[in-house]
Amino acid sequence: MPPFVVAFFVLMFTKIGSDPVAALLCGLGYVLSHAIWNICWTANRTLVGELTDDPEERAFLSGRISAGSSAGKILASYFVPVLNLFFLGIFASSTGVIGYTMTALIASVTFTVCYLIHFAITKGYDEPKEVLDENAKHAKSISFKEKNKPQNYYMNKIRDKNLDLYIDFDKNFEDNILNGTEKGVQVPSVSIYYNSQSNSSNTGYMLLSSILNEYKDCIRNVFYVNSGNDLYDLATTKDSTGQFVSMILPMLLITMLFSICASVAPDSIAGEKERGTMATLLVTPIKREQLAIGKILGLSIIVVLGGISSFIGAMLSLPFLSIGQDEIDTSVYSINDYLELFIIVISTVLIMISLTAIVSVLARSIKEASSSMAPLTILVALVGISGMYNQNGSNRLIHYIIPLYNSAQCMNEIFLFNGNINHVIITVISNLLYTIILVYILSKLFKNEKIIL
Repeated sequence: MPPFVVAFFVLMFTKIGSDPVAALLCGLGYVLSHAIWNICWTANRTLVGELTDDPEERAFLSGRISAGSSAGKILASYFVPVLNLFFLGIFASSTGVIGYTMTALIASVTFTVCYLIHFAITKGYDEPKEVLDENAKHAKSISFKEKNKPQNYYMNKIRDKNLDLYIDFDKNFEDNILNGTEKGVQVPSVSIYYNSQSNSSNTGYMLLSSILNEYKDCIRNVFYVNSGNDLYDLATTKDSTGQFVSMILPMLLITMLFSICASVAPDSIAGEKERGTMATLLVTPIKREQLAIGKILGLSIIVVLGGISSFIGAMLSLPFLSIGQDEIDTSVYSINDYLELFIIVISTVLIMISLTAIVSVLARSIKEASSSMAPLTILVALVGISGMYNQNGSNRLIHYIIPLYNSAQCMNEIFLFNGNINHVIITVISNLLYTIILVYILSKLFKNEKIIL
């Protein structure tokens, strides 16, 4: 179904034939694309019920869906106008409708690719139970260890993510099941304590719950699983906050910083070329290297201030969001976490502003510079999104010398309380080296009068 969305969605923003014919085709594209989209969206939302039977897990997955949907809307608000300007600049000699058509094509193809990735990730959950059961025999196993310890011992280890599950069966569990029909026999129960913010613990809990529920269906008498008002999910507010913030903020920070860079750099450099003030600046007794450094530092201050204000606003708004039944408490982050994040942001901004400055120098006008930013915007967005699919960080040092990607990884680690000072140092040093190279290139471009004038 998703590939059909591409064709009909593009049809909405394409003019074919006369005005009445075009209006008819646009209306037809709107109806069909939204009808197919609603089918896909309904299937996507109902998949939550197939992924888990646990109410808390379903609430958690629904929260993730809402968070992802909000993130997609934010990204679209940034990128769609940029793509429009980019394609309108390319097809300036033609009708402006082509620019909207190309933007719609990229948006619908992106939707299709993401949907197919989601389909591949969740493949198998809709298979018959007997198939799943047969596969589970070979794919999963549960090992029991560290028995005969006090209950608090296990609880603390689960909170610290050093243990996956603690399973507590009622005394005389088997006897009570066998005698469940007799009058006065208490219904037995099983308590499973886990940490929803640990992938292995959460997976183990879902697997064990499924096994117990299937066992309950096979016998005549029932028993309870996680009944009562006890707190079975031992994930702390710190864990929930880190998991949520690490998925959202690195992507938002990187995209917001680049958006600010892409807005100030063209006006400061390409704008001066367009207005003719760049020539006046070049006749002053200032070295071209100093001019390049001055531009970078001046623009960086503006971008950092804008990024800090956006970050503060995001952090203040996060506690008002809800993730199922989990709370978000941004006070769990220390001063050291914010200092490390600030250093990462500074080094990232230097790379971004240097790159956008080079693009602006090569452009002849603000419009051309803004249009040329579109490919970079898409690349930066993909880098920001990458953090959402690598929640455990990376131990490979080569990942921390890749520009922008290293910043996303470090931000992820900081928000997950797994910050590594060595990774921060490598990231900052590599970002500064890249900045020096870019500033050198920028100074050479300033010396080329054919480009700068």
